Amino acid sequence: MALRLMSNLAVMVTLAFLRELCVGNPISGPEWAEVLRIGTRVARGPDWKWGDQDGSPPGEGNIVAELNSNGWVEVRWDAGNRNSYRMGAEGKYDLKLIEDAAVRLVNGTDELSGHVEINHDGTWGTVCDVGWDMGDANIVCRQLGSFLEAVEIKTGSFYGESDRSIVMSRVKCKGTESRLADCPFVCTSNHPCDSAKLAGVVCRPKLNTVRLVERSNPVSGRVEIYRDDAWGTICDNDWDIDDVQVVCRQLGFPGAVEAKSGAYFGRGDGPVHMEGLACDGSEERLADCPSHCWEEPTCGHGQDAGAVCQDD
Repeated sequence: MALRLMSNLAVMVTLAFLRELCVGNPISGPEWAEVLRIGTRVARGPDWKWGDQDGSPPGEGNIVAELNSNGWVEVRWDAGNRNSYRMGAEGKYDLKLIEDAAVRLVNGTDELSGHVEINHDGTWGTVCDVGWDMGDANIVCRQLGSFLEAVEIKTGSFYGESDRSIVMSRVKCKGTESRLADCPFVCTSNHPCDSAKLAGVVCRPKLNTVRLVERSNPVSGRVEIYRDDAWGTICDNDWDIDDVQVVCRQLGFPGAVEAKSGAYFGRGDGPVHMEGLACDGSEERLADCPSHCWEEPTCGHGQDAGAVCQDD
């Protein structure tokens, strides 16, 4: 859904804890394009400029995917449905930010590793590594995507140094938080931290996470599953609508539309993880389905399976 636009991406709720607890000068002129990343909390209502273009009720949700390099993002609303949005000609989205507590990983070896930065008032700051542990790292990964988990923490200048201000130190997440901003911490104005002591993390998809790849929209694509530290495809032997039903359910879609075979959505370039799936359609996860072969599938990427799910 190519929706646009609103006149201002205004913050509705800010990180008040930083303003109240930490000494510093407020910074204006946020670059909101940087904030609209996976994990950012957004709201919609009657459109703030163009009227209620998408005809949907007001609601809140999270950005759960950046679909491609053209500015498309996918939002999962708390009500359960999803919509796709793109940046329009004026450089604005038909969304408002609820809060500016987005996190991101910087200078890593891939998009799921790096030192942690948190957004405050449109400006990114770093996190001190004093007391940094796997519990804290897991909250960061969860905020970046519910399917992610932390596999390793990094400290010091492992990912290089940063010229950004350190805004959080001695973070002590309890494990129940949905955002890093909700974890107890102390301000670096009261507990100075060396600029080379940066908290870092390596996130990875949870075992048997599935995704749709090479898609032109959020509801269809080549099916890939994460296993043995790598994304891999599924052979289309015995691939049918029951298998697709399970894929769509695992991804949060209401149902299946069509099973695709013969690398309909293009060939993958990783391993082929599964062959001969025999889902009955009631399973919660693809990994729960009987399969003829997990370890050494006999087919190649010319038989990569695909799926088309129902839109919300």
